[in-house]
Order: sequence, then C-alpha cells, then structure tokens
Amino acid sequence: MSKSALIPQATLFYLFLSVFCALMLHVMRLPLWLVVFSLTALAWRMAIFSGKMPKPNWMLKFCLVSGGFLGIYFSYGAQLSIEGMVSLLIAGVMLKPLEVEKQADSYLLLFLNYFLCALIFLFDRTPLIFLLAFLVMLQTLSAQVLVHFQELPRRKESLSVAFGLFLKTLPLAVVLFVVLPRIGPLWTLNIPTKSGVVGLSDSMSPGSIASLGESDDLAFRVELKGGTLPMADRYWRGFTLSRYDGFEWQRDRMYLQGPQEQYQIDGVPSVQYRVLLEPHEKNWLFAVGLPITLSEEVQQSHDGSLYRKRKVYNQWQYQVEAQLTSLLPQMSLSAAERKLYTSLPSNVSLGTRELAKNFNERYPSVPDFLAVVKRYIESEGFVYTLSPGDYSGENQIDDFLFNSKTGFCAYYAGALTFMLRSIDVPARVVLGYMGGEDNAISNTISVYQYEAHAWVEVYIEGKGWLRVDPTAWVSPDRVESGLQRALPNEFKGFTSEWSWLRDLRRQLQAFDYFWNDWMVSYKGSRQQSLLNNIWGDRTGTEIAWLVASVLMCLVAGLFFFLWLDQRRAARTYSQKIYDQLYFWLHSDSKEKEIQGLTVNQIVVGLKIQHPQLAQELDVLNKDIHSYIYAPDSKSQESLKTPNLLQRIKQLRKASK
Repeated sequence: MSKSALIPQATLFYLFLSVFCALMLHVMRLPLWLVVFSLTALAWRMAIFSGKMPKPNWMLKFCLVSGGFLGIYFSYGAQLSIEGMVSLLIAGVMLKPLEVEKQADSYLLLFLNYFLCALIFLFDRTPLIFLLAFLVMLQTLSAQVLVHFQELPRRKESLSVAFGLFLKTLPLAVVLFVVLPRIGPLWTLNIPTKSGVVGLSDSMSPGSIASLGESDDLAFRVELKGGTLPMADRYWRGFTLSRYDGFEWQRDRMYLQGPQEQYQIDGVPSVQYRVLLEPHEKNWLFAVGLPITLSEEVQQSHDGSLYRKRKVYNQWQYQVEAQLTSLLPQMSLSAAERKLYTSLPSNVSLGTRELAKNFNERYPSVPDFLAVVKRYIESEGFVYTLSPGDYSGENQIDDFLFNSKTGFCAYYAGALTFMLRSIDVPARVVLGYMGGEDNAISNTISVYQYEAHAWVEVYIEGKGWLRVDPTAWVSPDRVESGLQRALPNEFKGFTSEWSWLRDLRRQLQAFDYFWNDWMVSYKGSRQQSLLNNIWGDRTGTEIAWLVASVLMCLVAGLFFFLWLDQRRAARTYSQKIYDQLYFWLHSDSKEKEIQGLTVNQIVVGLKIQHPQLAQELDVLNKDIHSYIYAPDSKSQESLKTPNLLQRIKQLRKASK
C-alpha cells in the first residue's frame, strides 16, 4: 500500500487500541486530568473518522498543546522530574492521533508507542510489569503489521504474524542478553521522582518514623549465605544523628571523615549476606552487625555507617560480611567527637535533665544508669504506639516523659540520648530498620518501610559504641517478634488467616526476588561464570570469536526465515494451488518431472493415478478454473470458501 493512502477504519481502531494500552501501563502514575485529556483525544480522532467531529485547525491544535504544557507545569512544577518528563511525552503522544490519516503518519505514532512501553521500566521492573509491557509491545507490533500489510483479512492474522516475528528474533535477543558485557550507559539518568520515595530521611523529629509505620513499601531484601539471623540481631543500621536543636535530631558532617580503624571481636560469629536495595534516592546503605568485608562501591564513614558515593536511583545490590555484635569498637574519642556527642541546646526540657542527674547521682556508672532508666520506663506505664499525638515546642521530651508517656521508637530513642548527654555520656541516635519477614523458599529476609526503627548508641570508655534499644523496655515484642506482634491493631503490613494465601504470597515474593536478582546481578563475575560454563575455560579472544560466530549464524538464520516469509508472501493464491497440484502429481509418480503443465494436464495425470477420485478431481478442476477466471472478487471469495488448498490436501489424503 502507498504511504500516502488513507488508513481503513478497522486498522485505525487497532492502532489507537495499542496507544490506549500503552497509556494504561502508566495510568497509576498520571494525574487524573491527563488521563481524561488522553482518552478525549483518542475518542475525538475516532469521531473525526466517522464524520461526527471536525478536524482541529491550527489554532485549536495550538491551544491543546499549550494546555498540555500548562497542565504539566501546574502538576509537577518547574523542577525536573522523571514523572513530569514522561507525562509531557504522554500528552504529546496522545495528541498525535489527531494528525494520523495516512500510513506514513502512523509509523511515527507506532514508534512513539514502543518508547512509551519502554519508559514504564523507569518506575517498575517486576515480572508482572515485564509481562504487561511485552503484551502491549506485541499488540503494537500487530498494529504495525496491519498498517503495513493492508491486505491481511483479519486482525487475528496480524497478531499471528507479529508473534511469529517475535519468536524468530527471540534466540538473537537471548544470546545478546547472555553474552554481551554489561557496559554502563554513556549518560546516567539520576533524576529524582517528583513525589520522592518512601523511606528514612536524614533528620528525626517526633512522629517522623511513625509515619513510615503506615507504609508497606519494600525497603530491601537480604539473602543469607548460609545460616540464620535471629530476630534480636536484625538491627539494620543505616546512619547516625548527632545534633539536636530542641526540635529534631540531625546528621553532622563529621561522618564524612574517613572510617575508623577496623577492629574484629574475637569469638563473635559472623554472617555473610547480600542486599538487594530498592531505590530510595539517598546514598546511605544498611547492614546488620559489625561490617568486616564489603563489596565494591560500598564505603564506610567515620561513624561506622555504610554509604555509596552515588545516590541509589535504581535497584542496587551489594554484599557484606559482618560479625553479629551490638558493639561497634572504638578505643577512644577525640575532643571534637566528645563535644559533638554530649552537646545539647540550653534551656530545653529541663525536667528531663534534672531526672537524669538524679539518676546519675545514685547510679554513676553507665550500665547502672541505663538499668534505672529501664526500670523507670517499665514502672511508669509508658505505651508503645504509632499514634502518640502531637509533641511540639522545645520541651517535647519533657512532655513525653512526664505527661503523655506514649510514643513510637523515635520518642524513646531521642529521650534516652538526651538523658545520657545530660550527664555528659556520649550518645547518638541511630536510624535504620529492625526485623524482617522470612521467606524460606528464596532464603531471603524482606524488610519493609513499616519496620523503620530508631535506637541509641552509647559510648563505653575504652570499648566503643554499645547498641541500646529503649523500645525493647516498653515493648519487648517489637524486638523479639516484630511490629505485627507488638501492634496488632495498628499494623499496616500483610496479614491473613488463610495459610494458602500466605504460601502463595511467599511463592510470588520468591519469584519476584529471583527475577530481580537475576536482572540486577547478571553482570561481571556472574556473567563470566556462566560463559565459562558454556564455553569452557577459554581466553577472552577465543570467547569473542565464538560469540561472533554464534551471532553471525543467528543473524543469517533470521534473514533466511525473513526471506522465506517474503517468498511465500510474494506467491498468489492461484500459484499456491498450482504448486500443490504439481507436487501431488510428481510425488506419486516415478516418471521424470515435466515442466510447463497446465492445470488441466495435471488433473488428467492425477485421474490416471487415482481413478477412484476422478469425479472429485473433475469438480475440483472446474472450481479452480472458476476461481482463476472469476469475473469479480466476490465470486473469487465464494469459491475460495471452502478453501481450495484444503480440498486438495483432503483429496491427496484420501488417495493413500
């Protein structure tokens, strides 16, 4: 068909159906107005085709484009974000159908549709999304086939052709995925999302962590390299907060200094694990215990926290070997460190200062002081809850300890750190996660945002930083069994009384982990290991030649199949009928093939070979001639049904 020819209505509908499917991939992340805007544009174009609506003139097109830009601006602002750019592209793609009339116009829309399908992987790479994106791409390819080959009688045939093309290119795609090295892109897309991601922030105020308790988003998953990890040891340390201004705890730049001298504690067991971290648009990492060895790109800061120089915008994987201990060794503190970890704002929460000094007078040692604070918390009716109410003002710690006595982990950690500093004992708040959901199928631990936690590290002279969790004093179940057991009425994660549903969820989680683990970690040493298993222990040059040979064979095979398809497509229906008859005649004859036979001559030869089918062959011969010399296409179609080729095959089968 000429590229200037108009597109039939059925083809146009199929094309716009592909655009609609691509839109549905992104619908959960789009503002409502853009969804309505897109659907209206598609409906308008179909109404134009049926003559119910006029085509938009240049002024109306200008208003639509301007309205799209303004809508994106008011929805996302002037700040650059991934969602804003994708939404802007979607707005443009949805207006493009208003201009599509001819075959040449449709190709640009099809290629934009492929691009929209690929953009979904900026936000989600789960197996379900891969499946949905594949189906939409297959639908788009089917629409492209229908646009290109207008003579296809049914859309079902275009889908079959599209699927056949996919199957032919699949081996090449698999080989390219397996053998080509993972080379980083020439550009890096490190653009934050507009809404950000749910996760820890670099400051802590009362209620900040409690808000994470409302989220069941996945934070990271951990695969243990043998052994188990008891719940009481699952303190996934993130970073420390050292400064307090009376309202919130904040990080200090001292952590940017080089790491402390590494120590190992004799007789303490160690564990190896691999972390698959979800994107959180920060550079801090999480680890349990005392890190001993780390994978590449993982750095250790002055306060013992782990971080990556680049922020984590995509799923990222790292490995850690750590000792399971609550002590972070540090033999001594510098004067600057001691000042930082004991400083407090003046005239803030004076009641708490007085209480701490009274305890310290009677119990001067740090262990005894902690013990008496624990008894105070246990005896005064403190409550652990996600909804403690609002604490505002500079005396928020006094309000918590003496009035409300209800709070989440951040309240208890902040109060204990304040009390320790009130008696000149170095202390700091630690933010991270506590707990995790086990999955025996994948041997992983899934840590969710609702397991965000805060605890305290207190400095023990000559030893180091000791982990103390005051939340365990008021709610032991939080540490021993997890948040669900501690707060069953406020828990926001998955719960079900049906064992089959829990098992199904674990199966899906395991599949999702294996999928993401393969997609993320298939590079470097893992890829080299697989290639060695396939090719054996060969040099890089030998592997390169083998890979090149395989690729050449695959490409040659692909072109061969395409050539066969083109050759089949080039033969008319009449030629296919002749080929079937000619092949039948000479496959059942031992005589030398005779070229240039007519259909009548072939039928005569078949009647001699199979006299019992003489009557059927005469009827077939008559129908074939009627089809070839039919005066119009309607007569041809009536003779084509039942299929003449099928009748030839049936007669040939009956002759045996």
